[in-house]
Amino acid sequence: MKVGIILVYVGEVLPEYFELWVKSAENNPEFDFYVFTDRAFEQYEFHIQCPKNVYWIVMDFRTIKERIQKHVDFKIHLKTAYKLCDYKPLYGLAFEDYLMGYDWWGHCDGDIIFGSLKNFITDEKLRRYEKIYRLGHLTLYKNEDKINHLWKADVDGANYYKHVYRLGYSMFFDEDFGINRIAEHCQIKCLNDVDCADIWIGKNRFWTYWDREYGQYDHLFSLEDGHLYGYIACEEKIIKKEYAYAHFQKRKMSYLSHLCNEINIMVVPNSFIHFDETLINYESIRTINDRMPDDPPISGGEYIKLRLSNLLRGAIIQKIIRRERHIYPNEVY
Repeated sequence: MKVGIILVYVGEVLPEYFELWVKSAENNPEFDFYVFTDRAFEQYEFHIQCPKNVYWIVMDFRTIKERIQKHVDFKIHLKTAYKLCDYKPLYGLAFEDYLMGYDWWGHCDGDIIFGSLKNFITDEKLRRYEKIYRLGHLTLYKNEDKINHLWKADVDGANYYKHVYRLGYSMFFDEDFGINRIAEHCQIKCLNDVDCADIWIGKNRFWTYWDREYGQYDHLFSLEDGHLYGYIACEEKIIKKEYAYAHFQKRKMSYLSHLCNEINIMVVPNSFIHFDETLINYESIRTINDRMPDDPPISGGEYIKLRLSNLLRGAIIQKIIRRERHIYPNEVY
């Protein structure tokens, strides 16, 4: 089955390690990737060519907003690139001219590195389900009219697009507060497995969300011949676990450009480095994570500034809407 995955990244600087995103996409030739961004591939100092399965489309923010607005019958509130997250479930319509001929489409983020997707997103799963994954950094939808219009449903316990698209504040409509609960209410066949390493934002060491068994143990990661592995220091032994992808949200990662030409790469909590098999042991993994500073992810002044900004963009209105519609957060860990 043909799958087209969309990344929209406009108005912001791509992560320094983005060519690893490109390289990891190339390592998944069974999938096509569409990058809609406001700068040409040649404008970046990448050390690789654009792969055959990565389609780089130059498109400015205004044009993307127009494509979205075309499918909403009132004026949308879309002034920042970050707010695009709430519009991801609408991408199947907004970019339908690019998705013709695909059995499935999806959306993803630019701060992830793919492993071997075919090991997790199999043809059997694509035949069985209508929606795959529940986290906004990678979600896939069956490319059919019912699914592409799913975001319009008015469901108690979920955000409603007529509220979401009138506010400038992010309402997590691409995840549990929106499309996931809508899909479940509408009895869409959903695969909600968490096959990714979703790195904790508030921790400098490598811990992961959603993993009750190993999430709060120290990790290292590696890309090995197109596969992504986590090495977990658990009770004085090493657990090796394969992932579909890793998500490095809001994490600054140093990166050496020549790494994109290496088959195997290791990932430590603040860097992509040369693969070093000697680091794959309990003591080394703990030591590397222990070296990470315990600085808070945001200073007091930055926190106050962020809260004030959120209030102006509609945080209070969002809280009122959630209370009225009985929207409660799921357990994160």
